[in-house]
Amino acid sequence: MPAAYAHYTFGKKVLANIENPDIRRIITEHRALFDIGLHGPDILFFYRPLKSNPVSKAGHLMHAEIAAPFFRQARRVINRSNNREASIAYILGFICHYSLDSECHGYIGEMTETGISHTEIETEFDRSILLHCQKDPITTKTLSHIQVSKEISNCIAQFFPAISEKEMFEALKSFRFYNNFLISPCKVRRAVINAAFRLSGSYEELHGLVMNFHRNPDCAPICRRLSHLYIEAIPVGVRLTESFYNALSTGEPLEERFDRNFE
Repeated sequence: MPAAYAHYTFGKKVLANIENPDIRRIITEHRALFDIGLHGPDILFFYRPLKSNPVSKAGHLMHAEIAAPFFRQARRVINRSNNREASIAYILGFICHYSLDSECHGYIGEMTETGISHTEIETEFDRSILLHCQKDPITTKTLSHIQVSKEISNCIAQFFPAISEKEMFEALKSFRFYNNFLISPCKVRRAVINAAFRLSGSYEELHGLVMNFHRNPDCAPICRRLSHLYIEAIPVGVRLTESFYNALSTGEPLEERFDRNFE
């Protein structure tokens, strides 16, 4: 998945291009849920990260699964929800996440063959977006838009039958906490984080989560290509959010573009 800031800015661009006034109103009124939806299954990754567990595993497995069954089930959940519009806002954000992931992941996977890790590529792409937005990539908290409350986590948990409301609340808190912790302008904290990655045996896979002090020049052409894919994904995100919203009332099948995984 592109990293956190890429997904956040992508969602803002999709929203800016949606013409349906009902969709725009729903997202505006439930912006916190839409913003969390923009991170898709990634919100589960940091649930008790030091030990394998079903919650974090579900987040990883979901990326490899065809998306359509999840979104079909989401439609059923929305139609029986006590807070229908809040639920819609969350899923429309989730669709944005799916749109960007499924457009970019194939290329990122190819580029890992150069020896640069998946996480470092994504983090370097976040750097390029942060710099474009005139933000410091070393100190900016890229999840400052994430709000955590029992009401929000309960709304999200209804879409994940195997995850309890309590687990979802903890997952959201952990997602925000650990992402903020990995923002490390302090060299001592950075050394501690890298030592923990080495002890876990996953240093090569995980060290790219921490923004390097200096950009990796080998990632420059990769980030340029990802920028093109990001732009090309915006109309995909607009189309899928609008078609899903329309299908809620018409009952028509979801369009075939949902018949792909996040990879």
